[in-house]
Amino acid sequence: MTALDASRNITEGEDAARLLSDAINSRDKDEATKYLNQLLDLKLPVCVKLNPDAYSKDSIRLRVGVADAVSDAHIPITVMVPLYMTISELKEKISNDYGFHPSLQRWVIGRRLAQDKDTLFHYGVKDHDDSAFLFILSAQAANLSREQERKEKEDRRIDVGWSCPGCTFLNKPTRPGCEMCGTERPDNYVVPDMYQPDEAETRRLQQEELASLQYEQVS
Repeated sequence: MTALDASRNITEGEDAARLLSDAINSRDKDEATKYLNQLLDLKLPVCVKLNPDAYSKDSIRLRVGVADAVSDAHIPITVMVPLYMTISELKEKISNDYGFHPSLQRWVIGRRLAQDKDTLFHYGVKDHDDSAFLFILSAQAANLSREQERKEKEDRRIDVGWSCPGCTFLNKPTRPGCEMCGTERPDNYVVPDMYQPDEAETRRLQQEELASLQYEQVS
């Protein structure tokens, strides 16, 4: 088949798919059968989905418990999602919003391992505050490339910290005093268990530890 023939087939397929959809919506069985047969003859891959208007709600608030392969921590997040969103689309959303590569994500909804092609509605997600569980694999387990693994590790660092009561600057969790004004870290602040310092923060901690040891030796 030439490139021109392939292009012509795709154009015919798009027209047949649109007309098939129109025929189904108008309950015209004869027309629907006609365009279905046309698609079968073209032998093109086809995806059939319900129109979003078929669902009762536009979007719902989904509560998600997140855990990963390197920590026992269980972090709750909330995402707004349409009921017709597929698991594949949900993975892309989480990847865009939180930086976890889709291949690292394993979703469990209603005690079942969710498959990419299925919708949230398929797994019983229908109302606000319905729940799901997201497990994040290690990059090695997902067979990512070294560059993808490096980026995944960067993305997994929790970008949090404590806000200075003096100047409101957001400091790294492990800083004992504000980087801008020197105000001490609030006594009630607890460094998150899942926090992973970046290279600069790790060097600073090592330097502080070394300085503390030297001070103890002198005194």
